Amino acid sequence: MTEPGDPTHGGSNRDWGSPTSTPPPTPSEMDSEMRKRLGYIARVVFIVVTLIVCVSGLVWVFNSVFSYGSSDVPTITTPQVPREQPATQTDLQKTESAFGPFKALKLSATETPDTRTPAMLELRFNGTTAASTKYTVPFNKDTWKPQTHPQINAVTIDGDFVTIRNTVGRVYTVHVNQPFFLQDYPQAIVLIDYSGQHWMMPYNTAQASRQPL
Repeated sequence: MTEPGDPTHGGSNRDWGSPTSTPPPTPSEMDSEMRKRLGYIARVVFIVVTLIVCVSGLVWVFNSVFSYGSSDVPTITTPQVPREQPATQTDLQKTESAFGPFKALKLSATETPDTRTPAMLELRFNGTTAASTKYTVPFNKDTWKPQTHPQINAVTIDGDFVTIRNTVGRVYTVHVNQPFFLQDYPQAIVLIDYSGQHWMMPYNTAQASRQPL
């Protein structure tokens, strides 16, 4: 005769058919789950914002590259430093025509070289000098103006002669008060007095004041 609950005869009083119940989550478990969800949402938001920023940047670069030259793109201008306008071939031709013809000089290395004063001189690119065979421009303070020549770096007075060094290092000799122009700056006619003062006038004014030799 078996006793109720005897395990050897299947008389266990365990309820094999009843479901196992799950205990409700504790407050700490709920808080941990909430933090996980918030962290996931934050990561998703970060990824979305990053993608938006990247796409916006690519669109801006695309528009900048492929819209260059459009009237909608602002033009950036760099301030230009004022500088002397270089002489054109036309300027040189006008001055040579106004005071020519010119004949090349062979200046001796003496203290009194023959510069054919008062003839107009042309100080050439290659360091040589040519003298007008036809014209001079006499000095007077009504037409000549004291002004430093932008292409003359230094002058030295030695008796009746002036040694001129230009801005690129070429050296010329002219007579004091003898009119001349530099071939690379023919817009201005120049003379230098005994004090070393530069006197200048535009070539068109000098042309009106020229006199035959």
